[in-house]
Amino acid sequence: YSDPCSPFYNQRKFNENFNSMGVFIKVDNNNGNSTNIFLGGDVSCSKSDVEAINDLSIRMVNNIYKKHNIDHIDIYKTCHHGGGGTNTLELCEKLKAKYCIITNTAKWLDNWPTYDNLKKANDKVEILPTDHQKYIFTIEDKITYEVIKDESLFLLLSKN
Repeated sequence: YSDPCSPFYNQRKFNENFNSMGVFIKVDNNNGNSTNIFLGGDVSCSKSDVEAINDLSIRMVNNIYKKHNIDHIDIYKTCHHGGGGTNTLELCEKLKAKYCIITNTAKWLDNWPTYDNLKKANDKVEILPTDHQKYIFTIEDKITYEVIKDESLFLLLSKN
């Protein structure tokens, strides 16, 4: 925060969540289609005094769509554990996720409109909170998953 060239120079409002990394994965399937995955990390939709980080998740997804010529995400691991105001209706409508993993408990998420926003954006979305179980996704010609009792989220990218 001491670099005069930085947009954060002498500011104390900076939040490490803006340093988070969103990850996009495109899996080409055997049937000629692809599976699009976005792991949202702690990327935020928050408003900030620093223009460069306003609505970062929306801008990130827009860039992914443009660069990879896609219009939806199949599997979305929510930004910021599904809370913190990060999963706005605008972001959920942009994603149109089929599967949504929320690394959090349903009880804590009662404070945020995440479920409502996801359902308004796609009423068929499968919302998978990790409070009592975890999921192993297998991506081949179609997406399947199994529920496990474990500590981590797994994405198994496999081709026969």
